[in-house]
Amino acid sequence: MILSGSQDGTVKIWDAGTTKELATLVSIGATDWAVTAPSGLYDASNGAMKKMHYSVGMDVVVLRQLKERYWEPGLLAKIVGISPDTVRNIIKLDSVALFPDANLRIQDNTLEVSLTERSGGNGKLSLIINGKRVSSDINPVDPSTGKRALKIPPINLNNYSKYMRSDTTNIVAVITYNRENTLRSQPFEVPYQMIRSRGEQQDPATPASSAGVDCKSSKQHIYLMVIGTSKYQDTTQNLVYPDQDAEAIAEALTATGTAMLGEANVHTRLFTTKKTGKDFANKANIEEGFAEVAKLATPCDLLIVYFSGHGSTWGPEGKRSSFFYLTTGISSAKLRDEAIRKAHAISDEELERWLTNIPAQKQVMILDACNSGKAVENLKGIKKRDLNATQAIAMGLLNDRTGAFILTGSMADQLSWEASKYGQGLLTYSLLRGISGPGLVDGKLVDVIRLFNFAVEEVPRLAHSIGQTQTPVPKYEGQTFPIGILGPNVKIKIPDAKPVFIQSQFQLRGFFLDTLGLAQSLNDKLYEERLKGKNARLVYYHTSEVLPDSYRVVGDYTINGNSVTVNGRLFKGKSTPIGTPFELTGNKDNKALVSGILKAVFERIPNNL
Repeated sequence: MILSGSQDGTVKIWDAGTTKELATLVSIGATDWAVTAPSGLYDASNGAMKKMHYSVGMDVVVLRQLKERYWEPGLLAKIVGISPDTVRNIIKLDSVALFPDANLRIQDNTLEVSLTERSGGNGKLSLIINGKRVSSDINPVDPSTGKRALKIPPINLNNYSKYMRSDTTNIVAVITYNRENTLRSQPFEVPYQMIRSRGEQQDPATPASSAGVDCKSSKQHIYLMVIGTSKYQDTTQNLVYPDQDAEAIAEALTATGTAMLGEANVHTRLFTTKKTGKDFANKANIEEGFAEVAKLATPCDLLIVYFSGHGSTWGPEGKRSSFFYLTTGISSAKLRDEAIRKAHAISDEELERWLTNIPAQKQVMILDACNSGKAVENLKGIKKRDLNATQAIAMGLLNDRTGAFILTGSMADQLSWEASKYGQGLLTYSLLRGISGPGLVDGKLVDVIRLFNFAVEEVPRLAHSIGQTQTPVPKYEGQTFPIGILGPNVKIKIPDAKPVFIQSQFQLRGFFLDTLGLAQSLNDKLYEERLKGKNARLVYYHTSEVLPDSYRVVGDYTINGNSVTVNGRLFKGKSTPIGTPFELTGNKDNKALVSGILKAVFERIPNNL
């Protein structure tokens, strides 16, 4: 490949053999960047996506609108061959099928919309109230003609009153799409002040207090929906940290939210597989929890959603794959069964519907969902939380459709590691650490964008410390907002780093084999300790490959009748001995020998836990 630099500040990559252009790299300011390919595929930082656009005549189309078709996460790595994934083949971006124009009018609490088609035909029509998408499509296809209307049937805005505010002018808008629903317009807006006439009848499905809410005089509430799934029906898929990660996040955000708004105004629902009854983390309970929040929340409120556990993608061949969060009763292998999907998996479409149904205008979702392979461990023996390109695109689209501030656990083509030397998932640990001080504004305010940015910077550093790579991906639009305060009485529990162990090695002296299975017994004990989660004294990876700063025990033993003498030494990293060699004698009882080895090992670890 050949790299060339130009006076316009771009860098281009060329195929040295064919002389064809492969990519253009653009640096925007100190931190933002974009990569484009001649086909129209692109990748960019979150900030750059807001500044990029595509022009068609006098129309400006924000490039992120085309993300489902043309956004290729990890594009540069794929082009230069660092990533094992290949670049998708797509139709070249040389023309754009434009969306319709829209004309809006409100009269007597009724919205009238008329459309004018342009080059791209007429697709779905989304309804937006005060910046929140409240309906993804208010212009369904007519089954008799197979077409959508250009003059939309009148829409009674009383049916959307739960999204309205009475203390300010509401902004009602629609977004038009082309026939293929691949391109959307900017919002067509109209101001609206809701007025209910005395004695006016309303839709019985809407709340009685449907004249809008006064956010200036009403108290703001925080609704926390926190979900962790560590245990699965297929026990080979069980994870160590999601339940306790969910507990830690719920405790921290409840405390900081209470410091900001008071205990009575913070409502926390925690679902884990450790709990029972309505708090057990199955799909039915989670869906019911979202429905309860939808009944209580107002546009003034704040919704925070956290998921930790297995995730996967699935879709019929030839159609867009959907992201699924897997609850306790399902594995990725069962996603093809529609009945099982509906009963036990939460799709990105369902998340969109649940978030949309909750009128809170400020919404935050943190997703740390890992690859759901059958307890498959990578070469380093660490269960991986994998967010592939399809999942990344799904989360980006979910941000577009709901307006929620979304933070996903790892970037496309990178791995999110469940285990770490902190005894928590890396994303959760970084968020807790940010909330404890380093990620705050003025040392006390938990600001959502500041916290997200802290995690984006902190997680790669933590992952590097265990020899791995992980970069969270934030997706958000609009102005930041506080989600809590680190008050004087708020204590965020940050676990100390734990010693990381890898596989130990023992052999019968002179025989070069471990006839007693002593190494296996010691490794099993280390793994058993790891399963204690936050209460574990150590973290264990079932791998022989040396990780940065990892510990391993190496030794041999002799057997004299029923007596066994073990000689061993603790090493750190590749070959650094820790302390002096140790020797212990016992009978052929691996359990007792292992206890003696662990005692000797922990006596030699600095700052012994």
